[in-house]
Amino acid sequence: MLVGETEIEAAPSAEDEIDRWLATERSRLARPAPEPPRSDIDAEIIANFQDLFRLQQAAVDAFTLFSARSGLIEAEDQRTEEEFDSDLEGYLAHCRDVLQQQTAYLLCRHPANTVNLSLVNNTETVFRDVKVVATICAAEVLEHVEQWPKIPSEPRPWRSRRAIDWQANLTAGSMYHGFGLGTLGLVRRARPLAEVEIEAIGDNVEAVFDPVDLRPGDQLPLPDLRVLPRGADGHALRITWKATALNADGRNQGTLSVMTTASKLSLAALGESDPGVIDPLDGAQTAVQSELADTRTAAERERDALRADLAAAKHVPTERDIRLFKQFESDFPAAGDGVVRYLRNNFFGKQWTVKSLETLDDLQETWSYGRTFDDPAVEAARVLFWTRLDEFTTLLGNEGEVTDANPNVVRLIESRNRPGGQEEWEAARTRMRAGAAALVTAHEELVRVARKRHL
Repeated sequence: MLVGETEIEAAPSAEDEIDRWLATERSRLARPAPEPPRSDIDAEIIANFQDLFRLQQAAVDAFTLFSARSGLIEAEDQRTEEEFDSDLEGYLAHCRDVLQQQTAYLLCRHPANTVNLSLVNNTETVFRDVKVVATICAAEVLEHVEQWPKIPSEPRPWRSRRAIDWQANLTAGSMYHGFGLGTLGLVRRARPLAEVEIEAIGDNVEAVFDPVDLRPGDQLPLPDLRVLPRGADGHALRITWKATALNADGRNQGTLSVMTTASKLSLAALGESDPGVIDPLDGAQTAVQSELADTRTAAERERDALRADLAAAKHVPTERDIRLFKQFESDFPAAGDGVVRYLRNNFFGKQWTVKSLETLDDLQETWSYGRTFDDPAVEAARVLFWTRLDEFTTLLGNEGEVTDANPNVVRLIESRNRPGGQEEWEAARTRMRAGAAALVTAHEELVRVARKRHL
């Protein structure tokens, strides 16, 4: 069977934030408003100094002509108002594209827009080449943006002069209406993972996972799926799945529901040169290298990423942990007709034999002192398992009684011996079954973590 997360965040309100940013930029770069007509008094004053103004303008024009011919400055901007406005709107349209790419950059790194699925084998059979196909309905694939997209260069201000940039002139083909096109094309698909192929089919997303072997009791995490639910938050995202195995007839299939919640993604970095993304879930600062600071080639970045992956995968457990986990599997086996299978499939909370659960008492007695793992992740899973074990054995002692007919059989204390009668008896039975299920889940988690850490 397939299990997964219970929540995923919907799309953020990025367009509103983008519109506000563009409105501010348009106001900052727009042409100044025309000057009001001068009064008669101003015109009379100017007329008195007309000759002086004319002489001053001639000197300015002569210096400007000399500087332009010498290559020191360009001539004054001669664009019409319509041409300037067209350039400004073209710049803002390009900015909108880049801001949408920046939003995609933030989304594909936002952990709350990830669907985490796990493949679980609750049987005693080893399944070979298990292939899973999952369809996420009413969703879209989050495209991967490798680097933070940069806002293009601003258009030349209205009626401005500027120094000639000879280097820019040599590469003038990369300019259009005064702003660069260097950031276009940054949005691209992530390198396909070896374990899954994901693609959009209509309004849905289909993920095909590579075949894996699944041992009894296994809970195998599948590769993360980065998707964005369509529509507003508050609805259930439906995931349908089907699984086949090489050594099993037919196929297993089912449906999962994931509730969509409002997005907590911060869009404060839109328009900035370097995002410095803060994860809204845990507040941890994520170090993001800017495009200028990262001088590595694409091949070097890929090489360094592979080295990091290999370093993370080379966890070497201690000999003590290996021996300890081997002893745990011997004392509390998941396979066969052991207590794990009994609790999962045959424990109904009404009555049980002393022998069926004696493994729990033996485990508590032999593992009470000093048996801890060196690996922090495995030890945390062991502590959780021991907590659930203590809770369940306490329930067994408080809620069960030995029958008069057979001292080897324990049953739930009868309703006539309970203050709450039948209602309390039903509640006690529910607690017993929930305690058994929690213990089995904690055991599966301990085994999963230990195998992941190569024990």
